[in-house]
This record gives sequence, C-alpha cells and structure tokens, in this order.
Amino acid sequence: MKKLLLLAAGLAAATGLRAFAPHPSVLTVKYGDQMLPVVRVVGTDPVVLVDGQEKRIRTAPTYLIQAVAGFGDNFVQVRRASLGGMELKVVASQSDAAEGPAASMGPRFGTAYFEAALSAKQAIAHGFVAIVVFSPHNLSGDASQFNRSEIIVHELPPLPAGQDVVVKISAPIPEGQPNQQYFFQVFDDGGREVLSSKMDSAWQYYTMRDRVQLAGVIGRYLEKFAGQNHAAVPVPDTLARPVFTGPAPVGQATAMLSVSAEGQVTEVIVRGVADPAARKSIIDALGGWLFLPQLKAGVPVPTKIQVPLQF
Repeated sequence: MKKLLLLAAGLAAATGLRAFAPHPSVLTVKYGDQMLPVVRVVGTDPVVLVDGQEKRIRTAPTYLIQAVAGFGDNFVQVRRASLGGMELKVVASQSDAAEGPAASMGPRFGTAYFEAALSAKQAIAHGFVAIVVFSPHNLSGDASQFNRSEIIVHELPPLPAGQDVVVKISAPIPEGQPNQQYFFQVFDDGGREVLSSKMDSAWQYYTMRDRVQLAGVIGRYLEKFAGQNHAAVPVPDTLARPVFTGPAPVGQATAMLSVSAEGQVTEVIVRGVADPAARKSIIDALGGWLFLPQLKAGVPVPTKIQVPLQF
C-alpha cells in the first residue's frame, strides 16, 4: 500500500468562514532522492519523467501530494462515488483475542472497492485517480503505527467528453483504525489535477492539515523573533487563487483580511466585485490563506491586511 506523507491533523476552523480554500495539487512520487510529478499511471504504477524519458516505477512508491498554482482546464462531474470492502482484523496477542474485537490492535487485511460514475467536460484519454483514505484520529493528531493516511492510485479508463463512465477499482484495504474516511482527486493526461464536483472533502482535508502544520511552524517563529516586533508573513503554499464557476471578474479589486493571532484568516471583505458568486469564490480562496502572525514585543496579535486583486 502506498503511503501518503504529510498527514492531516487537528481541526481548527476560522471564525466566520465555513468554506475551505481551493487546493490545486500535483501527485509526486519518490524516485531516488527526488520527489517527481506523476505524469500518468499504468495500472497502479506511477510514471515520471527522468531526463525527458518516461520511467515506470514498479516498486512500492512513496507519494506526496503538493500544492501547485492552478488546476487543469477541465471539469469532471461525479454522479456517485463509494468506497467499501471487507476486512480481516489481526489481534496482537491471544489475550487481546480473548477480550474480543474491540481489543484488536493489529493491522487489517482485505480489499477495498471504489466505484464512481465520472463525466468529463473535455475528453481525458489517460487520466488517473488518487484516493486518500484517512482516519478521523489523524484529525486529532494521532499518527500511530496503525493510524496512518494511505493513498490508492489507479489509472482511469478513457473518459469521452460528456459521457458517463463507471469506474470500478479494487485495491488492498489500507491499514488503520475503524471509521475511516476518504476523498479522491482526478488527474488528467499530463498529471494536472482536474476540478470536480467532489472537491470540497479534499479542500477541507488540506485546509485543516495546513492549519495544524502552521501551529508547529509558529513555535519556531516565536523563538526566532522573541521580544521583537514583526509584520505578518504569508505562507506561500497556502495562497490559493480563486476558482470561478462562472464569469471571472475583470479589472481591479481589493480584499481586506482579518488575521488572527494564530495566523488564520477570520474575515474577508471584498470591494470592487459586484457579482455575488465571484465574490464568494474570492472569499473562499483568501479565507484559506495562512500567515505567520504579526508580533508585538514577541507576542502574536491580530491584524488586518489589505490585498490588491487584479483580474
């Protein structure tokens, strides 16, 4: 089973903002001492470019999903999706077995079955899907041996434009705790992530993960600037661009961000954009931005930041 690095951790919703920021991604895989983008998948084997030549990785890969600037120019409608399967639990000892299923702490074995009906706006000939399976315990920071996020990667059948295609995938069931959750991301022929109608779960996962990682970084930031004043610093990988489902605005606008002492955006006020849907898209994106907070005498304090927007 392929492991997903950078596990999700604790929940921390920004006050007043309920949506989660867009998270355009690229799936990368470890090759030698590098993390290289996956350009396509053959069965379950990722393919990368090495010196301009395709290299198929047949050993158990280690994956990392990384943020990129934007999505591929396509959209996939998901009519339905499900992930199920059967599993066998392995207990750690005879005494555990005597205590019943609740004591089972060993790894689990079995098969997971993923099924979805996908319809692409533009044809995708050689796409692939990444299914991330995680336990709610990951969201509380418990990343024990038997509680790790996993990723299932599989090639997709051709998706003709505008046609529903039923996709069925089976894979070894991920190790972990009961009550696991999942989301999936669709990638096109060149390995670019495609927008889909099931993006919210992925965006929620990455937003929560980024907020928890920020909390760890802030500790080192406070040590470095102990007792000093310091302006808020944006975290580059979290600066999502708006995703417009309708016409994009034209011209200039501004956004005023309220940033908490924890570096999270708690309010976004947009000026210069009349269309409510476009304004909501901007608020959703900027609401996920993260900052190393402003410091006064080494103490994190709330602040406001004006962001010029050019469309």
